[in-house]
Amino acid sequence: MICSAMCNCFLGPTIDIHAGGVDLVFPHHQNEVAQSEAFSGEKFCNYWVHNGFVNIDNEKMSKSLKNFKTLRQVVQNSFDTRAFRYMIVTAQYRSQLNFTPDALRAAANSLKRIDKVVAKLEEQSQENSQNFEIGGDQGTSDKALAAEADSCVSRFEHAMLDDLNAPRATAALFGIIGAAEKAIKKAKAQGSGAIGASAAQAALCAVKKMDSVFGVLYTVCAIYDMVMLEGCISRLLLAYPILTGSCERPCVVLSFAC
Repeated sequence: MICSAMCNCFLGPTIDIHAGGVDLVFPHHQNEVAQSEAFSGEKFCNYWVHNGFVNIDNEKMSKSLKNFKTLRQVVQNSFDTRAFRYMIVTAQYRSQLNFTPDALRAAANSLKRIDKVVAKLEEQSQENSQNFEIGGDQGTSDKALAAEADSCVSRFEHAMLDDLNAPRATAALFGIIGAAEKAIKKAKAQGSGAIGASAAQAALCAVKKMDSVFGVLYTVCAIYDMVMLEGCISRLLLAYPILTGSCERPCVVLSFAC
């Protein structure tokens, strides 16, 4: 009843997207539809997005099983934050996600591979741009890489339009990553040392277009460590009256920038 009332009050009788766990389909969301539509006489929601559970070592995560983990426990360093995001966004949202340390390591390794290719493409794109006119003559390998970039973007878009099929979209991402790796290796073997700027830019553009959805290519700034520090300081401030016998807490101001 509360959810129906809040939606109608703040969002109107019809909302576009409603999300929640698969365990809420019945009875919570079905009741929400019945209540809302009986009240307004209009369709309640256009799209429902129900996500699967997170399992720990193939068991449902729960406090009763004592396998409950927080992000602070899972993410031990700044790179892990990106790896964890990669692991989540490249999974099918409706399926169960089984978290293990090996799964996080696999995600980190995939991300390192992407990072390496992106850095190489950026380097070769900049190095060759002065000696290569975009749109000029290209070698067969460069033309093939540019064509593969367009094909992978198209496959990526079709996958995301298919109920946010992230695993298929990830396959499209690694399609261009693999093609770029082969082109760079071939150019090195032939003695040219680098692929053409136009091909490098096409491949780089394709990767970044896909990443505009996944959002995993970013630099984790120092705020990560500061947030961890802030959490420790907050707990100390809460304990300050007990530790000192004073009713007043010291004023602490944290200032940091990325």
